[in-house]
Amino acid sequence: MKRTSIGSLFGILVVGAAIGALTNLTLAGIGRPLLNPAVSLPITLILIAGITVFLAARIYRAVRATPRRPVDSFYAMRILVLAKAEAVTGALLCGIGLGLLGFLLSRAVGPALNSWGPVVAATVGALILCAGGLIAEHLCTLPEDTDDDLPGAASPSA
Repeated sequence: MKRTSIGSLFGILVVGAAIGALTNLTLAGIGRPLLNPAVSLPITLILIAGITVFLAARIYRAVRATPRRPVDSFYAMRILVLAKAEAVTGALLCGIGLGLLGFLLSRAVGPALNSWGPVVAATVGALILCAGGLIAEHLCTLPEDTDDDLPGAASPSA
């Protein structure tokens, strides 16, 4: 499985920013209240990132232990897929948060402080979620195999 590229995460972040800004622009245009994330959102995002990194660290320690311990490949693959999804979701939510912040900055009248706090906290929480996904993805990579007895291994030149 290929690692998540920074370019694709940046593209997802830009799409999220457009979604966030256009959503608040539409809501303001029809006279509805603007999006304001719940206080529990950044806490939940940070907890998800921490749990995923913890689970990936267990795989990292098992694979790199001196007497190599067996790792369930399905478990490792599930953690890797969770890490990739976490990175993509974090980038999207961070983009949405930046779009909401951009909309708040574009207003002629500055918004109240209770509008800024949850949006900034949710954006930082989403950034931590994305970083946690990338870290967990890195922890799930296998080390280079140095065993020359494997079939297909290059024979040493004498």
